[in-house]
Amino acid sequence: MTPQTLRRRLRRIGASLRELEALDANREVFGADTHQYRRIEAVDETDLARWEKRQGVTLSEEYRAFIVQLFAGGPGPGYGLLPLDVREKKFASLGRPFPWGDDEALHALAQRRKELKKGPFCWFGYEFERYPDGCLTLNDYGCAWNGELVLTGPQRGRVWYVGDNAFPWRTAGDRPASSTGTRTGSTRASPSCVRRPDVKLDAHAPRPARDAAIRGARARCGVGELGRRRVARARARGNRRTRPPTSMDRAA
Repeated sequence: MTPQTLRRRLRRIGASLRELEALDANREVFGADTHQYRRIEAVDETDLARWEKRQGVTLSEEYRAFIVQLFAGGPGPGYGLLPLDVREKKFASLGRPFPWGDDEALHALAQRRKELKKGPFCWFGYEFERYPDGCLTLNDYGCAWNGELVLTGPQRGRVWYVGDNAFPWRTAGDRPASSTGTRTGSTRASPSCVRRPDVKLDAHAPRPARDAAIRGARARCGVGELGRRRVARARARGNRRTRPPTSMDRAA
């Protein structure tokens, strides 16, 4: 990603958050009642460089730009982005190898695509006995599921879901790394998941129209009454939960 593209993306994220905060006055969007759209002050670049040196890691370019130019924690996926405290002592686990590489990521994405063709849920993930090393917790999705930014190894810069098991996070338009380890698409992690709902929202629209737009976006994420109905219909078709929770499961 070029510096110009990154700056444009960060400006778009900031504008989208301001718009969403204005529309979500009652804090109905999932997680908004926790983070309340409060931003934690951005990190000083010099302090961040010291933190990286102390931890023996280098943050991805996109995440680094986000916490330096926008904010260090606040509104984001799930219950919000967790703040990065650059005063933290050294954590040896951050610099250790991340347990899964490009081949495992490619396999996980392929398995989950197969499962999605059979039904609305996908359960595949890698089991682990000890919480993975080489990653930094970005956010809390609830139900003991976190978003983890990989700091070491071939998957550096990707985000993985880690909870009952672990699997890579994938955005729309993102293609997995090839089996040779080359990246064939935009696989780097940035907080671009902080975006407006996938509907056109008009800040000047009447309140019922704004509320309907937000409810529709929340339902697509499995949140609220409409989301619960979607889960109920899926379960009635035989897709009962036997695997890790998703946002739709959490709504039930």
